[in-house]
Amino acid sequence: MKHISEINLQRLLDDNLSLVQKLICKHHLAKCADCAAKLEAVKTQRQELLSIAQNLNRLQEAETAISKTSILRK
Repeated sequence: MKHISEINLQRLLDDNLSLVQKLICKHHLAKCADCAAKLEAVKTQRQELLSIAQNLNRLQEAETAISKTSILRK
């Protein structure tokens, strides 16, 4: 059985596969525990990266606010 590539798992999550490709992947995922686990790992990685990006954004906003406050105090 040929497994689903990580790039196709990403495309599946992005809804960036043709209808036929999507159906093939979903059919395979229903039968293959390895690929289903890999899909869950990819989802987890995405959530972690999103969380990191959000934290970085908050940090940048805080740094900007601190910088503006410092400039105003001068």
